[in-house]
Amino acid sequence: MQTRSTLRLYILALVIVPLIIEIGLLIALSGLLKQADMELEKSLRAQKITDGINSISKQLYDAFFMYSSEKNDELISKDAMTPVIASFRKVYDELEQLTAGDERAYAVIKKSDIAATRSVELMEILRAAQERDGRTMEARNYRKPYWFELRKQTKLVLTPEFLNLRRDQAQVAEAAPLVQRDIRQKIQYAIWGGGIFLACFVCYIAFYLTSKIANKIARLRDNTMRLASNVPLHPVLQDNDDLSQLDQVFHKMAQELQAAARKERALLDNARDFICSIDSSGKFVEVNPASELLLGYKPDELLGSHLIDFLAGNDVAAVLAYFDKIQQADGTKNSATLDTLLARKNGSIVDVTCSAQFAREENLTFCVFHDTTERRQAERLKQEVVAMVTHDLRTPLGTVNNVFDFLNQGQLGELTEKGQRFVSSGLRNTARMMSLVNDLLDIEKIKSGNFEIECDEVEVSSLLSGCADLHATQASSQSIELSVGETDTKVWGEKDKLLRLLSNLVGNAIKFTPAGGKISLSAEEKDGKVRICVKDTGPGIPKDKLDAVFERYHQVEGEHKASGSGLGLAICKMFAEAHGGRIWVESEEGKGSEFIVVLPAHKPSLP
Repeated sequence: MQTRSTLRLYILALVIVPLIIEIGLLIALSGLLKQADMELEKSLRAQKITDGINSISKQLYDAFFMYSSEKNDELISKDAMTPVIASFRKVYDELEQLTAGDERAYAVIKKSDIAATRSVELMEILRAAQERDGRTMEARNYRKPYWFELRKQTKLVLTPEFLNLRRDQAQVAEAAPLVQRDIRQKIQYAIWGGGIFLACFVCYIAFYLTSKIANKIARLRDNTMRLASNVPLHPVLQDNDDLSQLDQVFHKMAQELQAAARKERALLDNARDFICSIDSSGKFVEVNPASELLLGYKPDELLGSHLIDFLAGNDVAAVLAYFDKIQQADGTKNSATLDTLLARKNGSIVDVTCSAQFAREENLTFCVFHDTTERRQAERLKQEVVAMVTHDLRTPLGTVNNVFDFLNQGQLGELTEKGQRFVSSGLRNTARMMSLVNDLLDIEKIKSGNFEIECDEVEVSSLLSGCADLHATQASSQSIELSVGETDTKVWGEKDKLLRLLSNLVGNAIKFTPAGGKISLSAEEKDGKVRICVKDTGPGIPKDKLDAVFERYHQVEGEHKASGSGLGLAICKMFAEAHGGRIWVESEEGKGSEFIVVLPAHKPSLP
């Protein structure tokens, strides 16, 4: 289960909590603004109600003054009364709309409206009666009840409740500025208080987080320096936040690095090869204990000394050129090695093979010196043996071969049948010994780079026919058909070497082909290459042995008529590669084998 990151929660809190506070502050400010709007609307409504009641009171008093007594000589005419009644009606309609949400005030206005409407009707009756009947006593007595009712209706219009409503609304209108001032103060307090609280909260959280994060980052940075300086690290942080988890991973990585360093140091300390690092001036910077085994010097004795001081041969220039080449490679993979000689502390000389790699960042060359003294001694011994074989064995074998040849030809007298058999056997064995010696010499020459080939254009048909003639007697004696295909191609190479290559292939085929079998030689040219094939009807070669047949001293297991030295096919491969070609075998068990040699048809053009 993945643990929740405390650091992530802190960061979320730093963002979400101020956001919540801001939303709450906005809600509070919105409420205060709404309250201010309501108070303003209430104040305007109260002022309109007060003005409407005042207007009604004034108009009613004026009309009542004119209609309340017979002493008035003139009453308001009908034309003049119409706009007064319309204004009267308009004011009452507005008051009813303004008090629609207040049942008590609406009832007071409605009651006054009814009384006012009746008063207007009474005024109209009195005006009409006065215009019709005049001012006689009888007419006045007729109008008198209407006057009394008009006074009564006037009192119903301007009831105490109606006048108290005007007073209350006037007080509301007068108090509105004070209420709005209080609301504005509350808004200011909310803005300043919320802003200050939000700033303090954010500063606290930010300070807490930055101090906590900064302390952990400083601890991680100090741990990296401690790791680089090989100093013990601080204890592991046990929290679940990201930085603590990073510190835990860092400690684990440090443990693995230290374990790897211990293993590397153990390998270096116990390695038998001399391993060192050399700076740009050629001085030893670091040396493993194998230096004492190889050179007789302890590591402390070599530090600060120059590599060139320990070179024993005359190849100082070659060594310097090798290190220059390594540095120019700029850290890329380099498999080149250098064989040289180093002087030991006791004055003796040791053969070494040096492999090096240059590190651009450290500006150091890391070297491994492998002791090859025993191998060099073995190679020198082998060269001495080869020389001995060349001078001390090849010459006597040639002499013995000549003697057997003279005896076989009868130049030293007639031999008995038994003596003739012995001479023929000796002649075959000396020829075989000479072939083996030549194979060994050729292999060593090729390995040492002293193998030379004098190439020229060679008729392939002459190679095939010459090889067939050479093995015709042997093939006929074993009832094997040996056929040669016609060809007019030419190949670029040395005739003797190529004839020997084909002779080894044909001899190998005769050795494995049973009586009654067939061996065919053919050649064809394609794309500037000559393909020569030697095909037999022998038992074939297992698939897992197809590549191994060309190795030295390797023979395929199975039934065959004679054993060999195991060098014939190896010589074929070396000769083919020396001519710039290649050789391989295609075979299937029970169906024979086909050895294929591909060689250049013409002299290779110089690059």
